[in-house]
Amino acid sequence: MHVTPLPEVARPTARYLQTLNDTIEDALATAQENRRAAHEKNKRAYDKRATVRRLVPGEQALVLMPMHANKMTAHWCGPYTVVRECTDNNYVLNIRGLHYRKYRLSLHLAKPLHCTTARLQDLTTQNNLDTSSHCSLF
Repeated sequence: MHVTPLPEVARPTARYLQTLNDTIEDALATAQENRRAAHEKNKRAYDKRATVRRLVPGEQALVLMPMHANKMTAHWCGPYTVVRECTDNNYVLNIRGLHYRKYRLSLHLAKPLHCTTARLQDLTTQNNLDTSSHCSLF
């Protein structure tokens, strides 16, 4: 009786694992290149439209506040006076109306008010009437 030697299984398995490892490394390198390229493309698109915003103490600003009825909706309230600038794009604003307090807000919740003096007086009058019924402060 003649016994045939068993095929060497370890060698093809090792070759397969090495090929699989090389394929995974190539895919990972390609994914990293694509991620880097997409990041640079998105950054260029963002930087085209991004602007540097800054509020100056004494300036009038509008604040994005949630509604009393539904906290998931918000609208711009104000104008409010910027008291001082803090670190990391935070500002202290004098919020009039019901609260009579100064609040520290991030710049993404405030924007400068650009309007004429007559329009500012109209907004101030309207704000004193509407803020208490529509706006809440977080």
